[in-house]
Amino acid sequence: MNNKYKEMYRQKLMSADEAVKLIPDHSIVLTNVAVGHPVALVNALVRRQDEIQDVELFYVVDLYDTDIKNIHPESGLKVDLGYPIIHRRDIQEGKFYYTPVRFGDAARIFRERKVATTMHLVAPMDEHGYFCMGLGADYGLAAMRLADRVLVQVSSTVPRSHGENFVHISQVDAIVEAEQELFKLPEIPPNENEKIIGQYCAEFVPDGATIQLGIGGIPNAAATALINKKDLGVH
Repeated sequence: MNNKYKEMYRQKLMSADEAVKLIPDHSIVLTNVAVGHPVALVNALVRRQDEIQDVELFYVVDLYDTDIKNIHPESGLKVDLGYPIIHRRDIQEGKFYYTPVRFGDAARIFRERKVATTMHLVAPMDEHGYFCMGLGADYGLAAMRLADRVLVQVSSTVPRSHGENFVHISQVDAIVEAEQELFKLPEIPPNENEKIIGQYCAEFVPDGATIQLGIGGIPNAAATALINKKDLGVH
């Protein structure tokens, strides 16, 4: 590995508690969607809830049971969730905010709202100084390019994937090493009716199509029914 990048890594390496001190008051913090959520950084930010003022944390799909459940009403940290799962009741009861956002419009919205800090779960740095957001190739990348500061949590569990989902160490302000067990959806075997629906869905998909799958028995059945299709792309 390039010695220059090794030295940059050493200089930017710190604890999660030190990293979140870089987040200014009166600002918006954004993390990646769902499984790409950096738990160590989020929990460290929650630990500062009584030291900060008017900091808003936004992310979509709350799969991990983080310490945001411990935020109290007088806290300086507010949570804005899109597509809530674990904390849906907290939104209904007014503990957290909910901003509905069409996923394809997310990057534009964050340009308008000015995200100050982004936090990402990434794979270990490669020899060229790049971290891969293997599970976070979503609006987080667009927001990161506009943010004033970028914090990354490095975990060997994050797979390296292809595509436009890399961040160079020169763009990163803080590096935190914290292993994270990745969330996995439970297997949902389709029932007989769902298998029939899946077969009907597959009939509409030609070879070479690009597909997008949801979550649950019917999407699983449709995916299984596509087994003999050729050259499918996945969105």
